[in-house]
Amino acid sequence: MVVAYIDGDRVLFASDTQSKTKNFKYRVSGAGSGGAVRHIGHGITIGFSGIIQTAEVLFFNEEWFDSLGEDKLTKRYLMQEIIPRLYARLSDAGQLNKEAAKNGNSAMLTTFLIAQGDRLFYIDTDFSVSKVERYAVIGKLTEFALLRADMIPASDNKEAAMAEVLREMERRTILVSAPYCFTDTAERKFKMLEA
Repeated sequence: MVVAYIDGDRVLFASDTQSKTKNFKYRVSGAGSGGAVRHIGHGITIGFSGIIQTAEVLFFNEEWFDSLGEDKLTKRYLMQEIIPRLYARLSDAGQLNKEAAKNGNSAMLTTFLIAQGDRLFYIDTDFSVSKVERYAVIGKLTEFALLRADMIPASDNKEAAMAEVLREMERRTILVSAPYCFTDTAERKFKMLEA
């Protein structure tokens, strides 16, 4: 699960450290070591929930963002430059549910939060892109997590509030577990927090 919150000129990210592949789940060993949130070039931070093989297509193709140059990330850029490449790569690799896609339903098994500076975007399983205005949550039990995330803006300690969202989801599902990993788009450093 990934929680993201726009805090002034940066986006804060918090995630649990449990990941999964198509066949098994595992815990990442430390902050920034292949967890659900990663920093890539051009000041881009990507959080994901779903199949890691799908997420790695974005992680390992950061050159897709090269034409961004010094410009800020926009929904238009994601729709015109990133989504077509992501769709083509996943299609070529056989990682799309093509029957579902034909009917306009979810085609990939992963959702993304992509940020740069104070800009945050959500990419859904149908490849739609939304600009996030305040905060977002991706992962299991998202509806419950969003209810808890309502407390983040009022909190004096945003990290603690985000950790509480993750703790609450950990109480509800075995698919979310501590320790939790925190980072932001300004410092781009990772730190861990035990439950």
